Amino acid sequence: MDINKGQLVLESIAREFFVKLDYGGLEPLRYWPKGRHNPIVIDPHRAFGKPIEDKSGVPTAILYQMFQNGTPPTDIARWYNMDEAAVNAAISYEQERRQAA
Repeated sequence: MDINKGQLVLESIAREFFVKLDYGGLEPLRYWPKGRHNPIVIDPHRAFGKPIEDKSGVPTAILYQMFQNGTPPTDIARWYNMDEAAVNAAISYEQERRQAA
């Protein structure tokens, strides 16, 4: 607790969040919800801020929906000219997001 301000200090939780942000000066620009090692990004200047696969810009929800409809990740990757690992990352992200909701 910061006694001078009467606020709880949640440094470890805040640090985990802030390292997932890209900054332009002091302003946050992009958020990498699964960390920078994962290709999923939320960028308000791309896809209206919806989660996308960074290189292709394809929304994760579209990739997940195709997978849910029975399209294999290898086919999805080929159709969008993406790495299969990126398709799988998008599917995993959407599955986790939907389970949390």
